[in-house]
Amino acid sequence: KREGCRHALVVRLDCGGRPLTVANTHLEVFTTTRCRARQTRFLLEHLLPGPAVVAGDLNTNTFNRGSSIYILQSIFRFFRRDFESRMLTPWLYEPLFQEFSDAGFWWEPFNDAVPTCSMDLSTLEDQKYVPEFIRNRILNRCRVIFLRLDFIVCRGLHALTPGRTITELSFQPSDHLPITCDLSMG
Repeated sequence: KREGCRHALVVRLDCGGRPLTVANTHLEVFTTTRCRARQTRFLLEHLLPGPAVVAGDLNTNTFNRGSSIYILQSIFRFFRRDFESRMLTPWLYEPLFQEFSDAGFWWEPFNDAVPTCSMDLSTLEDQKYVPEFIRNRILNRCRVIFLRLDFIVCRGLHALTPGRTITELSFQPSDHLPITCDLSMG
C-alpha cells in the first residue's frame, strides 16, 4: 500500500567558507505517524554531514489518516484528555521527532508552541469515513482545532533569538502562519 510521499528542496550554502545544508520539506498529511517518520528518516539519510536546517510543514497532527480504520482509531484519541497537548506539543507523540533526535537535530529553542494552523473539522476530507452521529458529536464538542504543524529543526546551529510564530499579520498569506528564528553557526 502506498502511504503517500512528498518532496523536499535541499540546498548547500557557503556561509563564509563554512557549508550549511538547508532543506525545506512538506510531509504527507493523509498517512500515518510512522510514514511521516519514514519520510523524515529518508530525508535525513540524504543530507550531508555538518550544520543543517530542516524547515517546513511536517504535518505533525499526531493522528493517522487516509483510511476508515485509521480515522476511527484517531477519533478515540479526540475524546482523550491529552487531545489539546497532542495538537500543541506533537514532539511528544510523533515518532518523526525521534528520527530528528537520532540524527543530532533539535527543535528547541528554534520553535515556540504557538499553533501554526487551524483546521475546521467540518471541512476535512476524512469525514466520509465517519458515521454521521459520531461526526455530529465531534463537531458539537469542537469545530476548529489549532495545530502546531510547522517547525525549524537544526543540527550544529544555535538560536540567536528564540524561534517564534508570526501571528501579527495584516493578512493571512496561506493556511499556515510563518515561523522564524535567527540562527548562528558559532
